[in-house]
Amino acid sequence: MDPLIKDLLTPIPQIGEKCGYESCPAVRNGWINVHIAPHSHAELGYTNTFAEHYTGDDDFFQKSRINMKQVLDATISELWADKRRKFTLSDSELPYFFHWWSRRHNTVRRMVYELIRQGRLMFIGGGWGMADEASSYYQSVIDSFTYSLRKIDSTFLTCGRPLVAWQADTFGHSKEFASLIAQMGYDGLFINPISFDDEIIRMERKGLDFVWRGSDDLGPETDIYTNKLFDGYWSPPGFCFGSMCSDPLLITSDSLFSNINERVDLFIDSIVHRQAPSYSTNQVLVVMGQRMGYFNAKIWFDNIDKLIDHVNKKTYKDGHKVHVMYSSPACYLKAVHDEKLSVLLCLRLVSVC
Repeated sequence: MDPLIKDLLTPIPQIGEKCGYESCPAVRNGWINVHIAPHSHAELGYTNTFAEHYTGDDDFFQKSRINMKQVLDATISELWADKRRKFTLSDSELPYFFHWWSRRHNTVRRMVYELIRQGRLMFIGGGWGMADEASSYYQSVIDSFTYSLRKIDSTFLTCGRPLVAWQADTFGHSKEFASLIAQMGYDGLFINPISFDDEIIRMERKGLDFVWRGSDDLGPETDIYTNKLFDGYWSPPGFCFGSMCSDPLLITSDSLFSNINERVDLFIDSIVHRQAPSYSTNQVLVVMGQRMGYFNAKIWFDNIDKLIDHVNKKTYKDGHKVHVMYSSPACYLKAVHDEKLSVLLCLRLVSVC
């Protein structure tokens, strides 16, 4: 048997690795836990062809040297360089990923296998491209997910399975799609955008996360936890670190030009006063990315490393009770579930609180 295949088939506990929810970081009870989720975003045939997105063979892409091949090459390299780091690949990038995968040699493939088995590279969504929710026929949506999920499962086994659905760039959302996702076995659904009026009302009521019933006829089996992404699939204002961004990078090594203290204060203020009040738990999901943003993955990860380290140092020192960590949408969902479960236990068994 091929050593790579034999290694892949080795039971995870036997080699001391964890994936899925078991790979999630520990959270602090009573603190605001900030789940930093690095991710990229790609279009599948929108304004440019598949080949133009993958190779950069386009006037705009050529000038900026942006292409999905470079995004994947750079991201895998930077994940491998530091075990703290995590990254999520959405369904909008899956066709590019498997095209890239089929052209990599065994050394790179082994790296990807290990990252997935350690829960540091996670798939979200799982469709073959991000399905439109208005005009797509339900059978086409099912076919897309069937093809894609079978491909992920046959390549990466259990650890590759997407745990949450990701509809971060669709023009509207439907109960029918939520119903399908729930019946497919997903644990959560992350969406963007929604109506501005609806969003404002939900923010005022701490309602940007909620349980959506997809079908009144089918009942609870179509219930699914749903989260409206606060800033969409973009980084928070002021913290976009890619070459196409205009936000300042974090400077720590030069005392004369250092900006880390003011940037950390801005980030903490944004979390505590801008984002956290709109959700029902102490868990806050902060996606870090942009469209094809990680073609310069080193800049992204270096700055996220600095942000996490310095925010945690400051909050521990000043007693702000804000804890920041590398995470993922799935790990965020687990933390929300655990916190909600703890609250229910407190309501039912007052003595344990």
